[in-house]
Amino acid sequence: MSSSYSEALAASSGHLAVSVVVPAKDEAENLPILLDEIRDALEGRTFEVLVIDDGSSDGTDGVLKAYAAENPWLRPFRHRTACGQSCAVRTGVQNARGDVVATIDGDGENNPAYIPQLLDALSAGGPSVALAAGQRLGRKASLAKRYASKFANKVRGSILKDNTRDSGCGLKALRREVFLQLPYFDSWHRFLPA
Repeated sequence: MSSSYSEALAASSGHLAVSVVVPAKDEAENLPILLDEIRDALEGRTFEVLVIDDGSSDGTDGVLKAYAAENPWLRPFRHRTACGQSCAVRTGVQNARGDVVATIDGDGENNPAYIPQLLDALSAGGPSVALAAGQRLGRKASLAKRYASKFANKVRGSILKDNTRDSGCGLKALRREVFLQLPYFDSWHRFLPA
């Protein structure tokens, strides 16, 4: 099923299987590649992609407008000033139309090819399972960032005891109705597995 057919099907039925929410700050170069990869990964599913430009100063908004003009499944949003990743994700979730929301960071660190696996795992878990979360492997981040992430995951894990190995991974799939019921606070996106 081509993405244009997917769009027409969603428009006629009013139903989308998934809304992909992408928080992005100064990712003008990465986003066209990432969006192409998301489209390819979701081939055969009804979907939309919401990119929330979180106060970028590198022309991200222009890149998104140009891309959306040719790809109606893209819905760009913009925060005039940077509000943070949690706020950007929240903006996306509040505007999403899919039954399930998948999140992925705009920096290209997560591979969109894994989104279908998360969606399938969530579906296979049945209605009692609300979240499927990814884990970063082979990170390209600096050594300091990787150590800080490991430390933060250990501290968070010792407090919450939820066995989440990588709470900072931006790749997640969650039922939208559950997402909307969660309390909001800064860094909220890191605690979703709990």
